Amino acid sequence: EDDDDEALARADALLANDSDDESDDDAVEEDEAADSSEDEEEDEDSDDESDDDDDEEAQALRWDEERPKQTKRRKTEPADEGAAELQTMASEEALLNDEMRSSDDYERHLVAHQDEAAAYTTYATFLLEREDDAPGARKVLERGLKTIHYRREDARLDVWACLLELERKHGDSTSLDATTKRAVANCDPTKVLLRLGALLDAAQDFKRSDAVYRKCEKRAKHQAKTTEEVWLRHARSRLLAGDAKGADAVVKRGVQACDGAPKEE
Repeated sequence: EDDDDEALARADALLANDSDDESDDDAVEEDEAADSSEDEEEDEDSDDESDDDDDEEAQALRWDEERPKQTKRRKTEPADEGAAELQTMASEEALLNDEMRSSDDYERHLVAHQDEAAAYTTYATFLLEREDDAPGARKVLERGLKTIHYRREDARLDVWACLLELERKHGDSTSLDATTKRAVANCDPTKVLLRLGALLDAAQDFKRSDAVYRKCEKRAKHQAKTTEEVWLRHARSRLLAGDAKGADAVVKRGVQACDGAPKEE
């Protein structure tokens, strides 16, 4: 009996130990499950945070793409007035050449620019170069002289110069002389003759340009204020013609005229 009691006691102790081990195992498993659930929750939270970050980055990228780009303004330095004027004239002429493709285009342009010399001179050039219509070009320039206000002397002088060039190329000496007389009567004679002399120099007609500059010198002698440009242009013309002695004589006459010394005929 004593042996049986001891055996029962040992059996009870083993059963108690087994139940303790099972409870410990259950506790460990519960702890591991709790830890894993916490880890999963942390992972989900981190995933949510990363998703939020990705959404914010995507929105920022979309904003950068959709928002209007600001253009940087270039700082412009004040340019020389003469260079700016030449650039403006060149751009206007290029614009006219690009836009005007027929006589109707030029006619429409004239309606809006009746007091501008370029509207008539470019039209006349178009008729001469594209259609070989010298009479038509002459009529256009005559229209300009009648239309441009008389106080716009420089604009009228440009039209007269274009008409003189037309007569030089497509007319004869009689028509050129007649046009010169008309221009001298309606504009500053000195300016007209200087423009004519420059046209003849460009055509290398130095004999006729010498005669024109001499007329210009005579007129300049009777002016209250003598301009040195007359003699400088004449001297340059003589140099272009290869007449160094003639250029020297012109310079001497110019010095006498500008200094108020007795003038040679």
